[in-house]
Amino acid sequence: MTRNSFILFIVQFVVLVILICFVANLPAVEQFNLKQCQQLQEDLEQNRTKLRTGYRLRDANKLKENEQRLQKQIFYHCEKPVVTQGKTTIRRLLPITRELALESARKVQDSFFASTIEVKAPYQGKQLSAWLGYYQEPRFCYGVRTTSVIVECATRRQQAMQQFERDWQQKPVNLSDQR
Repeated sequence: MTRNSFILFIVQFVVLVILICFVANLPAVEQFNLKQCQQLQEDLEQNRTKLRTGYRLRDANKLKENEQRLQKQIFYHCEKPVVTQGKTTIRRLLPITRELALESARKVQDSFFASTIEVKAPYQGKQLSAWLGYYQEPRFCYGVRTTSVIVECATRRQQAMQQFERDWQQKPVNLSDQR
């Protein structure tokens, strides 16, 4: 019995060594050459440009799947692109250059029009300073509130604004010293 178990142990050990030798020699993932990686990167940029500029709803899933597929291919196959040329620098190995990224952003910017939004306070300048000195929110208006408290605070603020505007039209100077 001991001889059989010893032979079994040797056979298992040999099989393990053979498996380790084969697994160690397997290539991890095929790496694309530099030109293929650059083409994948350009395709990804074109897909992203299409996503940014607008597309039909029926094309949404296709564009998103295409982006994920390209990202995976770049991640797995272009981590260390195979360079077919002679000695190259690390900069040549990078698939994207800064100028290409800026150029694609300019193309998107030219085709994208946005309106400007202007946000203003109800009062400005001296009138704003006077309003800030004139109205102080009650303590119960701060923190977590119920709907009825929010309505009460908003009503008080509106009434105070109306009174402030009437007073401001009559005598705008030193209005903030009233309260």
